[in-house]
Amino acid sequence: MDNTKGKKQLIIEASIKMFCKKGFHKTKVSDIATEAGVGKGTIYEYFDSKKQLFIEMMEYLADQYYNKVLKVMNEEKNITNKFKYYILLEEKIMTKHGDLAQLFMQEAHSIGIDVHQIMGKKRKKLINLIANAIKEGIDKNIFRKINPYTAALTFMGSVHHILYSKIFAKDDFSKEINIEDLHDILLHGIKK
Repeated sequence: MDNTKGKKQLIIEASIKMFCKKGFHKTKVSDIATEAGVGKGTIYEYFDSKKQLFIEMMEYLADQYYNKVLKVMNEEKNITNKFKYYILLEEKIMTKHGDLAQLFMQEAHSIGIDVHQIMGKKRKKLINLIANAIKEGIDKNIFRKINPYTAALTFMGSVHHILYSKIFAKDDFSKEINIEDLHDILLHGIKK
């Protein structure tokens, strides 16, 4: 067992691997324990049930995602570049983990977990982060005065939908998608 990580984190990370490999219903707690290098009883010291472990795993992944976005937004000082790097990060994460996210959403639904209730607070934090960057742009007279929350939702929704088309749909339009164009359109609009 890796002593640099706590047992709870090791168990969560092992559950990610096992749920990906076998799905929720076919994964046994003993499978997760073996993958984590702990006894089956140790898992129940941290989690009441396999379902509780699945919920905390989803929250863990959402926190990992949020922390990556927070780092990108805080490290970049140029307002417009913050949004460019957000798009690039989204593309990277969706390319690397998009199938995983879709699988977990399906699994959560199949076992009766209300994903929206669990992820609602995480989503709100992310919207606030993007809206605050937009407010900063408004305050610095880089962006026009608009509702920052509407703009954040528009920006995030557009990015997600376009990247979904590019990465998963792979339709006739997906090969036309260019990240630089996406950034330009979202920040400057389509007006001449």
